Order: sequence, then structure tokens, then C-alpha cells
Amino acid sequence: MSITIFVGLLLMLSATLDSAVLSIDTVRSSFTTLSMLREVNVGDFLTRVEVVGIFTWTLGGFLKLSLCYWVLSLGLAEFLGLPDYRSLVFPLGIIMVSLSILLFESFAAPWSRTTL
Repeated sequence: MSITIFVGLLLMLSATLDSAVLSIDTVRSSFTTLSMLREVNVGDFLTRVEVVGIFTWTLGGFLKLSLCYWVLSLGLAEFLGLPDYRSLVFPLGIIMVSLSILLFESFAAPWSRTTL
């Protein structure tokens, strides 16, 4: 329960910072935090900090995807009564990649009103 409140407060802080730094027009941007990081300029020596944001975002996405993938294969192996989860890793990977290519045409596809 407390982690949910913490994550909610972090999201609220991020949205507040984005609106305060960039203005209300940030709603139209897909990557508001990246736009905010582009504006950071501390003197003449600390610029281009969006590289740190992109690295953090990519690493976080990779860790989240890896954890979900591992939990899926481990849980499915336990559900099916298999002695080891590693026999499901490759088939689940093929299924995940195939579904991601078939279901989503672009980055904006999950948020648009598409039908299967």
C-alpha cells in the first residue's frame, strides 16, 4: 500500500514539475519529462542532461520488462507443473515479440482506439 502512495506522489511531482517548467502546453507532448530535461542549463558547463534521463528511462524499462518476463515464465512453469522454467523462456520470447509486432504499429498505437 505504501509503495502505491509513493509511486503516485512521484508521478504527481513529475507532472507538476513538467507543467511548472514548460507550461500547460506540455499535455500535447508524448515525452514531457524529456522536454523538461532539454531546458536544463546550469551555467555554461552543465547542458544536455537529457542523456541521463534517456539512459535512466531505458534502463528502467529494460529492468521492468526483464522482471515481468521472468515472473511470467516462472509462474507459467509452476502453473503447468514443469520442473524448470527455462524451457519456457524461448517460446514465450517468440510469442511476446510476435504479438508486439502484430498488435502495435507504432508508439502511439496502444493509446489510440484500435480494435483487434
